[in-house]
Amino acid sequence: MTFDDFLMDFQVKHQECDTYRLGQHFINLFIKDSSSLRFQKLWNEWDFELAKFEICEFINEVQWDYEDLPIKKIEKSC
Repeated sequence: MTFDDFLMDFQVKHQECDTYRLGQHFINLFIKDSSSLRFQKLWNEWDFELAKFEICEFINEVQWDYEDLPIKKIEKSC
């Protein structure tokens, strides 16, 4: 998934539920352990531009490719 795909996917979900936040979407798709203070703040961030900035900061820190973001694998139980 590209970063632009991620943003478009968020817009679709946000139209369905206007309380859905960008940080929430990012964590749901890409973060396995969201227990850190950083991700708790991102989860609760309502400002789209600030959340986008924080997400880009994280992507740069972990050196992910904006054209190929690693979607987390969802563990399914039987």
